[in-house]
Amino acid sequence: MADVIPDVNLDGRETTALQHSLYEQFISACLGSYGDNCSNSCTWNCRGNATCNNENGHCSNGCKPGYDFSKDPLCSTACDGSYGDKCSKACTWNCRGNETCNNENGHCSNGCKPGYNFTKDPLCTTECSGYFGNNCSSRCHCRNDSETCNILDGHCTSGCAEGWGGNNCSIDHNILLAGIYNPTATQSSTYRSCDASRIIDGVLWTYDTNNCSKCSATNGQDVPWAQIALNRQIVGSSVRIFGRSDPAQQSQYLSVYIRNDTRADGNEILIGIINDTSSEIGELIHLKNRTFRYLVVEKSTTSVMAICEIKLYKAECQDGNFGDMCALECHCFDGKPCDTVTGQCNSPGCFAGWQGEACNRSFVVMESLLHYLLEEKVEQDGREQTCLTDAHWCPEEVLLLFVENGVFVEFLNDMHQPYVNVESSHNKS
Repeated sequence: MADVIPDVNLDGRETTALQHSLYEQFISACLGSYGDNCSNSCTWNCRGNATCNNENGHCSNGCKPGYDFSKDPLCSTACDGSYGDKCSKACTWNCRGNETCNNENGHCSNGCKPGYNFTKDPLCTTECSGYFGNNCSSRCHCRNDSETCNILDGHCTSGCAEGWGGNNCSIDHNILLAGIYNPTATQSSTYRSCDASRIIDGVLWTYDTNNCSKCSATNGQDVPWAQIALNRQIVGSSVRIFGRSDPAQQSQYLSVYIRNDTRADGNEILIGIINDTSSEIGELIHLKNRTFRYLVVEKSTTSVMAICEIKLYKAECQDGNFGDMCALECHCFDGKPCDTVTGQCNSPGCFAGWQGEACNRSFVVMESLLHYLLEEKVEQDGREQTCLTDAHWCPEEVLLLFVENGVFVEFLNDMHQPYVNVESSHNKS
């Protein structure tokens, strides 16, 4: 064994000749580079952040995730369409703008394309469920509750749920936010700052029982009620009520009434009872096309009542109908629809043969009817009427004049005010 001979002091410590030789070899090797005169830089993509081989630049222990050693031992080429250790995992191709995923972890650096939720899954492998669009930010509103809308555009094959419209069922037809009916909300009592205005502010919140900035609540010392008053009547289609999920009992077993006068008159119609409003979509109850101005929600016993939001939808009667339960008829020009509450027809007014605000009073218009009766012979019961021809009144008779198309005019004792009686000739004996 060679003798250990003290040698020069290189760093403040005495070293042996063998150690000195090794040190010279170390400082002469490339650091972070390789090849002739260390002219090529290492990629720094070696596994464990190791430096590359100083002679050929290879990563002796393989590449870090995102690079494939078997294809490129220099680890200079990133995975393309794949990621992870040895590029063994495929990208989903669901990244925004059809970008490829991050070659190391598979994440979509700029988010997912519509229909995938980057917040919950940065790999963009999981489709939206019950939602659609960018980052699954828009809720589906399909008529069929079991249907999942198109994750890209929200289209529902079954059509839109009650109160929703538009190509992707994202237009909320809630009239309380439409700026037309000037709704006001009141309630029997108020817990802290949980006042009734929270019912119609358009902000949904169902979880935090102490957060009164989103929901209304009574104080629990009375039989609670809440009322929404509109500035005029509507024909109602449905109402959707949202309540709290914890504690859910504050929003359960709610009776829904409608009326056309204030609560004091007691003249109200029970529409139905809502058992649970705590889900994210609330609970819907149909208003059966009833006409009303006030909507009332109440409980039957002394307790706390919490309501987070109420959405109200009006009905559209079929063309030619209006009023309570759309039971009345209107006759607008060219069959155009009338006002669903009053029946009033917009310009140009009523269909020929009808008059009144709702165009539901019949009459016959004949130019120069008086002239016709005075100058022409008319037919009465199949015989010629001569007293009218001579402009004389026949007081002993009520004249039934056949005009045309089965229309009769009863001409009474005022020649200038004919009374119109519209009926078919076969009804006359």
